[in-house]
Amino acid sequence: MLRAMRKESFMKKSWCLFGAVLSLFLVMGGVPVRGEEETARLLSDLDLPLMEKFHEEEDSRVVFDTPEGRIIEVRAQGAASPEQVRDYYRLVLPTLSWQLAFQDQAGAAAPSDDGACAAEVQICLVALRDKEILSISISKDDSQAGVSVVVFDLRPR
Repeated sequence: MLRAMRKESFMKKSWCLFGAVLSLFLVMGGVPVRGEEETARLLSDLDLPLMEKFHEEEDSRVVFDTPEGRIIEVRAQGAASPEQVRDYYRLVLPTLSWQLAFQDQAGAAAPSDDGACAAEVQICLVALRDKEILSISISKDDSQAGVSVVVFDLRPR
């Protein structure tokens, strides 16, 4: 009799737990469907958030693993001025343990050529973390008004 009561109690608790998990699952929106807009999109290989209204350019991703470290280059574009992009990443990078090492208008070479940006970019940010250098080159897209192009370049130090 006692054994039957314990079994019945266990079954009730199991169903309650299942019901609670199912309810939470339904409230949270279930499983995301491929193609749904994500609120916090990441440049996955870089573990960096992508600014709102920006998208990664198709076929722009280059990824290599070397004995010295990762080499990654990704291009993105979106509706924001180069200054807005700079301000966004100036705020975000330190929260992800990146230390800003260099910021420049007009694309001058960074000190000791660590992660220098190309001369044609408007704004250059260089950040250091562990044994990696991240260069963010930001420029206007001359073919589209109000659109900026951002090139993320990660290399070993």
